[in-house]
Amino acid sequence: MMGIIITFFMLGLWFGSIYLIEKVRIKINTYSIIQYLIGIFAVLLTVVLFALKTSYTGYIIVHGIFIILISVIGLLTGLQFSLASKLRDQSVQLIASSSYSSDLLGSAVGAVIVSSILIPLFGLIKVSLILGIINFIIGLLILVKAKKHS
Repeated sequence: MMGIIITFFMLGLWFGSIYLIEKVRIKINTYSIIQYLIGIFAVLLTVVLFALKTSYTGYIIVHGIFIILISVIGLLTGLQFSLASKLRDQSVQLIASSSYSSDLLGSAVGAVIVSSILIPLFGLIKVSLILGIINFIIGLLILVKAKKHS
């Protein structure tokens, strides 16, 4: 199952970073909207997880829902990463290395904190809500910072 999850996340990354990036405007406001969408996704994830927990949904349906959820968050992540890279005004080498290294560091630290501290303390549903709120706050901070610089 882990291989399937990674596969569909990577397909979402590809679709967001290669295909959808051509469909959006390269602006800081768009980046902020993507951040809000990730927050909305995290909050909706709590609703879906709660619904799955309280219903007697079949094995195939649950796996199908998880594949869709993983693909959507991959799509949003790929779009956000690609948009972040296009918004920077530096050499391609510097953008690629700093964006990728920051992404890897943030992913590693986030995975350790969420899986070893937050989920055991609060549970998956509350952690999803917390992450949704954090993403909303970050989206707002991006907009405020962008308005100060314009």
